[in-house]
Amino acid sequence: MIGAFAWLTTGRLVAAALQAVTFGALAVLVGPSELGVVGSVVATLTVLQAVWDLGLSTYLVRTRAEAPDDGRVRSAVVLSRLTTGPLLVSGALAGWLVLAVLDGGSLAPVLPLAVWAAAERNAETVAGIAIADGRAPLATANLVVRRAVAAVGFAALCAGGTEPVLAYGTAMATGALLSVVWLNAANRRRLPDGHRAPLSQVVREARPFWVNTVAVQARNLDVPIVALTGGATAGGLYSLASRTTVPLRLVPTSLAVALLPHATRASDTAARRRVLSHLAWLVSGVAAVYVLLAACVPVLVEALPVLHEYRPAVLSVQIMLLALPFGAVASVCTSLLQGYGDAGFVSRAAVTMSAVALVGAGFGALVAGAAGAAVAYGVALLLQAALLARRLVGHHRAAPSVRATPVSTTPRAEEARP
Repeated sequence: MIGAFAWLTTGRLVAAALQAVTFGALAVLVGPSELGVVGSVVATLTVLQAVWDLGLSTYLVRTRAEAPDDGRVRSAVVLSRLTTGPLLVSGALAGWLVLAVLDGGSLAPVLPLAVWAAAERNAETVAGIAIADGRAPLATANLVVRRAVAAVGFAALCAGGTEPVLAYGTAMATGALLSVVWLNAANRRRLPDGHRAPLSQVVREARPFWVNTVAVQARNLDVPIVALTGGATAGGLYSLASRTTVPLRLVPTSLAVALLPHATRASDTAARRRVLSHLAWLVSGVAAVYVLLAACVPVLVEALPVLHEYRPAVLSVQIMLLALPFGAVASVCTSLLQGYGDAGFVSRAAVTMSAVALVGAGFGALVAGAAGAAVAYGVALLLQAALLARRLVGHHRAAPSVRATPVSTTPRAEEARP
């Protein structure tokens, strides 16, 4: 687990830096108001990615780790490909609708961003096979190259005179397309041949993962909600805080992804304690980094004149950074509970807390602008972390011990226990 986490975290940190620089450069070029519109389109597309994912990205990791040659693995990959077209079409329509509502100007960037959403969703789903197989370096390299292509492409297009928002969408789409081609080629020989499970079975089994994914990603609608209730400028400031901290959320996400196969195989108290023993200091270290970054934000903004226009966003960024440790706890608890077979509870908790986050963001923006919306988001993460941690404690108290496990018990029977 530590090796997979190290690879995923290192790669995602590099990718996060590239993504933050790319979005930061866009912010400097377009200003807060237009950035709020772009952020709203990207947020809407991110939610659609989760809707059309059908829970397959998480389902693939768990199923592949549990039964590598199961026909459900190939069926899940086929289903992911089948939903790529509908995601592209609905993404283009949704982007157009967001621009119309927010009076965001040109429709030219919408199609490239829709292509990015469809291709990246497919790449992230197929990457789950490599992670479950213990090939974390492949998934890591793919992610870094994807972000690097987007960053270099954005810089090149802007230097050539392309409008910044169009350049951003085109560069992101190019990186995602290269990524999905690479991953599908790398995994082609590793997928089991022959029998495939019915697609309806895969959809049914993946449903709890899908509900959780949609509920969590629905929180990205906080950006357009803040723009609608607090105004375009507040939406832009909040979008900067939200989008620049999104890459940092990849660290606990990578930990959760690396953890899922091990949680799936952990069937007794001793095994689960071994998994948890590696987590306490990892989560604590991640939290310490977030707090340190929150303290450094004002200094960074003052040191870079190009960011002076975004001084009002400093408090929002700091609040989001201080909330991320709770997000790390929630991500880890989510992965453990899904591995223990409690995906239903996880999905219900995610739906409830996402509703809290979105309603709170709208109300917070009315009362205190971008900072109020950031506080609401942080409270939702805190509540979700507490709820999931309490459930996890109950699982560990109920888990069978190694000594109590009969020798004749089959591994799969033990793994099926909640």
